[in-house]
Amino acid sequence: MTKNLAVLVGVTDYVEEKLKLPACVNDVSIMQELLRGAGKFDDVINIPSDDAQTMKARIADTIGRFQQEDIGELFFYFTGHGEFVDEDFRFMFRDYSRERPAQTTLENSELDRLLRSLSPALTVKVVDACYSGIPYVKDGASQIEAMMAETQSVFAKCYFYFSSQSDQRSWATETISDFTRAFVQTIACSTLESIRYKDVMDGVSDAFLSTPRQKPLFVMQGDYTEVFGNFAEEVRQRLGKRLVNFEATQIEQPPTAIVMKSSLAEVARSQAVDYVTVETAIAALNDLKSELDRTVLNSELGQLFTMEKEYFDKFDAVPSQEALGEWLAKNDEDFFAVPVLTTETYEVDHPMNNILGLIGQDAKKTTRTRKVISGVRTKVSKLPFQAFRITLVPSLPNLTQYCGWLTFLVSKRTLQTFYRFIEYSEETWGAYRYSKGTEWTSADFSLARFDGGAGVVDAFMPELQSYVEAAVAARLGVDAVGDGSTEEHQ
Repeated sequence: MTKNLAVLVGVTDYVEEKLKLPACVNDVSIMQELLRGAGKFDDVINIPSDDAQTMKARIADTIGRFQQEDIGELFFYFTGHGEFVDEDFRFMFRDYSRERPAQTTLENSELDRLLRSLSPALTVKVVDACYSGIPYVKDGASQIEAMMAETQSVFAKCYFYFSSQSDQRSWATETISDFTRAFVQTIACSTLESIRYKDVMDGVSDAFLSTPRQKPLFVMQGDYTEVFGNFAEEVRQRLGKRLVNFEATQIEQPPTAIVMKSSLAEVARSQAVDYVTVETAIAALNDLKSELDRTVLNSELGQLFTMEKEYFDKFDAVPSQEALGEWLAKNDEDFFAVPVLTTETYEVDHPMNNILGLIGQDAKKTTRTRKVISGVRTKVSKLPFQAFRITLVPSLPNLTQYCGWLTFLVSKRTLQTFYRFIEYSEETWGAYRYSKGTEWTSADFSLARFDGGAGVVDAFMPELQSYVEAAVAARLGVDAVGDGSTEEHQ
């Protein structure tokens, strides 16, 4: 079942006193009322303001909760301070610090990756903040044309509303931001219930015609038929009354929110700390290999199984590697790997079947071909290993064999690990074949802040042992109590 999701983020309680934005409380409140009045969103989630680390985790967790859902429409709204640093916009959280900009902000490009991970049919993003107009592409074309080209390639359909250009401030009263006011005013003043996203765009654009200091920016990829919502007259009147009650004294967002435009060299140096050399990456993988060599089973499983460890220098032996290739194709990180494509054939009804039926002939099939992802291939040579398998060979005849796979993708910044577990069935004495297994589980580790392979192993081995313990308990008809002991069914 298709689900429509709205996520709102408002930051008003900045730690630094002169950064506080009292209007943002009302921004979120009235936008929340607006979205609920649209009559189409299944979930309207307000993520309360907090420190950056918590906020980034909450946003990621919120998106992650809906990974298995079929998302028809995804609406994201932000109000607060923002900074524009060398071609990218950053959302500033309450503990923003110029000494820790990467840790106390969220990059627009990272947010885009999170939104795209849900593969929504329609993506809507509304950003009410200083320097919110993000020029997505720079080339010989006009900025709008360039943005259109970029968004067309990364979002199926989208409507993006930015409160100002990349070199402008956004303005506010003490009680509501001007851009959010114009957004809501368009719905409140409409004489129709059904309002398109294009209608909102037109209304906001007209509201700022006489305000050259703040010119909203719109990026769209759609056919202008997409409906924002069906707002009953009662909803529109209620929104209008709330707007009337807001004070009209206009103030500029505090100058302290203005971002110092960094030079290219400064930005490059600040971001370079997140990148590593090939030597550093190989050292990290060597450390991971050493930790894997040292792994042992817990005392319970150690009595039931012996371990066999094996390393592989290619993905060839890795099971379900097509899933890894599909994951790679959907993620933007510059991993040094590519999906492997193969050609498969499939049958479809012959286009002449209707005519054949009219003349009494049997329907026919026609064969076609298509490219499908069948695996993944690394671009990096001479890595210490590419995949690791640990096999648990049973020491008792009433048990079967299990194994755990660990593999990874690597970029200049990230070690992206994947692991899955497999249970075998015994075809004859000592001969096993695949029976069932888990899906791949993924985790990412910063190579620049990599604190040893133990962190990877600590995520992998406990999960493997829990999987095997549960499988053995089920096989023996007992319940695992949780401390390694079991209770047998009578």
